[in-house]
Amino acid sequence: MRKISKERIGQYLQTAFKIAVEHGDSYSIKEIIKEVEKRIKFDDYEAEVLEKSGLKRWQNYIYLWSIDTVKAGWLRKHKGVWYITEEGKKALEKEPEKFIEAATAKYQ
Repeated sequence: MRKISKERIGQYLQTAFKIAVEHGDSYSIKEIIKEVEKRIKFDDYEAEVLEKSGLKRWQNYIYLWSIDTVKAGWLRKHKGVWYITEEGKKALEKEPEKFIEAATAKYQ
């Protein structure tokens, strides 16, 4: 079974964060997902629709790994809108792999 790298997951989330920042630091997750799909080229594995959730694999990863960024204090979610905190904006300076590792470390 293939695994998606932390670097790639970091790319997904950083792209999502950047989209929210471009829209005044907050944006609907539904719109973020649409924008991410336009900005990142996904391979067949990443784009595969998962039977359990009905989501594409990459979308599932964004939702799942965003929990770490919430726990790290970089993201707040409310009624389908993602709000990027100041600390979250600073975290965007990190390389994608370091971004996700830092979020996970803060979460733990």
